[in-house]
Amino acid sequence: MFFKFPAFSNTRALVAMPFDDKTTISDMTKRTKSGLLKIGIYQIIGGAIGILIILYAIIQSTNLAGLSILLYLFMSLFFGFSILCGTICLKGGEKALKFSLINQYMQIIGLHSLVLHLLMLRDYT
Repeated sequence: MFFKFPAFSNTRALVAMPFDDKTTISDMTKRTKSGLLKIGIYQIIGGAIGILIILYAIIQSTNLAGLSILLYLFMSLFFGFSILCGTICLKGGEKALKFSLINQYMQIIGLHSLVLHLLMLRDYT
């Protein structure tokens, strides 16, 4: 299976080879390594901002019930995974693109859930 990233579409090495466990960082071009660096920084910053927002929400909350603590913990795990993926991208690990892709799929699902939630709130207010 071939993964094609728009930011790397001009890179022959990425388009011509499948991303599997045998893909090494030495197979990638300088442009791809630069893209990985940018994605890694983006994911680390996004994860850190998310965790800071959760900490702020916990501090501002006056009523922390078991379910809300569980929800905050669950959200923190997703943001922590984003930081992990960003770290893997910065190190240039062999599975950096796979982890990054999984993280981006999770972000799409989270964004979709947020939009649905806001639409439901709009209908009930």
